[in-house]
Amino acid sequence: MILEITILIILAIIIVILVRKLPQVIEEKEEIPVNTDEPIAPKKNDFEKAEVLFEEGRYPEAEELYLKAVTSDPDNPHIYNRLGVIYLDKRYYNDALESFKLSLKYGPKIAARHANVGVVYMRLGKWGLAARYFRNALKLKPREVKYQDLLKNAEDKMREKKI
Repeated sequence: MILEITILIILAIIIVILVRKLPQVIEEKEEIPVNTDEPIAPKKNDFEKAEVLFEEGRYPEAEELYLKAVTSDPDNPHIYNRLGVIYLDKRYYNDALESFKLSLKYGPKIAARHANVGVVYMRLGKWGLAARYFRNALKLKPREVKYQDLLKNAEDKMREKKI
C-alpha cells in the first residue's frame, strides 16, 4: 500500500514538472535515408542527448530531454540529480529540492546527493536542515573537505541566527 502511494506521488510530481516545464512538443517526422551507402548511426536516447547538452551548458534543452527521459526511466537517480542542478541554476529552489530528494531516494549511498539537498536548504536559509544533509554526506565521505566546509558554514549561520 505504501509502495503504491509512493509511486503515485512520484508520478504526480513528474506530471507537475512536465506540465510546468515542457513546452508543447510537436512530433517531428524523421526522414529515412534513401539510396545511401552510408551506415545508419544508432540513435541516441533522450537521456544520452540530455547528457551531451548538459555538459555543454545548454540547460534548457537538456531539461526538456531529461523530463522526457524520466518518463521512461522514473527510478534513475542521475536524471533527478541533473534536473536538480538545472533548477538550482535557475533558482527554482523548490523544484531543485524535489529533484534532489528524488535523486537521493533512488541513490541514497552517494554523498554528493545528500550535499546537494543541503545546498538547496542553504539557499533557502534553512541552516539546520542543511547541516543535517551535510552530516549525512560526511558519513558517506568523511574526508571530503568541501562537505566539511559546507557543514561548518551551515553551523556558523545557525550560531549567528541564535545571537
